[in-house]
Amino acid sequence: MTINVIAAQESAQPRARLARAATSSAIVYSDWQAVNGDDKFDAKTSPVIPGYIADRLVVEEVAGMDETSEDDIQQVVYRQLGSWVPSVPQVPGVKTPGEVTYPNDPDDPTKTADPNSPGYPVIPYVPGFTPQGPDGTPVQPVDPKNPSKGYLPPAVPGDPTTDTTIVYKVDRQHAKVNFIDQNTKQVLNVEQLSGDSYSKSSYTTAEQIAYYVAQGYVLVRDGYPAGGMTFDADSTLNQTFVVTLAHGTETVDPNNPGVPGTPIDPNNPDGPKWPAGVDEDHLKTSTTRTIIFRTSDGTIVDTKTQIVTYTRTATADTVTGEVTYGPWTAPDGSHVPDVAVPGMPGYVADRNVVPGVDIPVGTPNFTEYVTYTIVPEQPAVEVEPNEPGGPAQTVQTVTPETQAIVPEVLTPHSLAYTAVQSATAAPESAASLAYTAESATAQHSGVLPYTGSDEQEGAKATGLAMLFGLFLGLFKRRKREDETEETSKKHDDK
Repeated sequence: MTINVIAAQESAQPRARLARAATSSAIVYSDWQAVNGDDKFDAKTSPVIPGYIADRLVVEEVAGMDETSEDDIQQVVYRQLGSWVPSVPQVPGVKTPGEVTYPNDPDDPTKTADPNSPGYPVIPYVPGFTPQGPDGTPVQPVDPKNPSKGYLPPAVPGDPTTDTTIVYKVDRQHAKVNFIDQNTKQVLNVEQLSGDSYSKSSYTTAEQIAYYVAQGYVLVRDGYPAGGMTFDADSTLNQTFVVTLAHGTETVDPNNPGVPGTPIDPNNPDGPKWPAGVDEDHLKTSTTRTIIFRTSDGTIVDTKTQIVTYTRTATADTVTGEVTYGPWTAPDGSHVPDVAVPGMPGYVADRNVVPGVDIPVGTPNFTEYVTYTIVPEQPAVEVEPNEPGGPAQTVQTVTPETQAIVPEVLTPHSLAYTAVQSATAAPESAASLAYTAESATAQHSGVLPYTGSDEQEGAKATGLAMLFGLFLGLFKRRKREDETEETSKKHDDK
């Protein structure tokens, strides 16, 4: 008996062996007998050959063989098993996986393996694609959370020698572009994108960015690819891109203030407008100190003003319109200097200097006063004689060789006063003094303020002494006249 295994190049030839005895003389043969009584061919199980399937599992037993039996040749035919054949679209960088042969049943060469048996093959994972069975239904992943572990194959067809085509369908991928306000951390807009795996999107961010710039934003960073994005192959995770925008700002100062309600950018009349609080009135402030020189009866003879000006900048948020200010600064300083009080003949001021002060920002305008009080004018007097009973001496005006000029000063009537002092003394008498006032006929030459120097202080003291001397002389003369008149009256009575 011969068993031919086709395609596997394997044969098994069990033989039934017969024997008989013979004598050495005349040959007499005995009957044929099966050796060891084995007159049959045992049954033979077909072996499992990976990748092939047999047409029968067992070659049956043949019994009762004798010397007349012919050789028995039995054939077991093995045919190559089919495969699951992947079909993947041609995409640069994507490789098509190899075929997966149907698995053999480990115990039956005529069958394929049970799909639930250990080690059963899987359909390969191709990123960005989902395999489908012959009916167009997607096959299920072995692990839904991790498709890279492969997919459960569809059933082996009735004819296990035929192939099953597995078509890989491209996945639909998703992406989004977030536009973020850097100042508030809020999402201004989300652009949703979708496309096939490995395909390139035609979307660009240029139009959306231009829109926000026109609304007062400035671009900080565009995280979206300049030439457009390419969709990936991971269907479990959406691609995300971020465009960061910040609030624009514009800063103004008193020299270039804003005009509330008008466009910040003249070239963008529909864009952000200047908010309130950026005009010059909000960027510049001043405080005025007014010094009024007046007489005791309220007559104002002069006025001086000192001004301290403060400025600041304003920064406008071009998105919200919020205005923030810089600190106030005084370009020319915040201190006003001392003001010397000028003299005014015939008057005495209540102070010599109006002291300088620091003026903080926000100080209201204020006024300070300098008040002049009049000094009584003294008449001409006679000086008492040196000897009792002698004639009274009349004070004479002396034209001095050298005049001490008191600078022209303030007067309610714009008069120029001149004081002169005699350069020579009357014999054996007090100094002859004279004080004259002349109406000014020439143009007023201005006021020379008091400077507080020692020479002026001396001149002032000398003037006061002269006035005191005149006053004393008038008093004595009047007393003498009264006494003389009284004496004459008594003499006449006698």
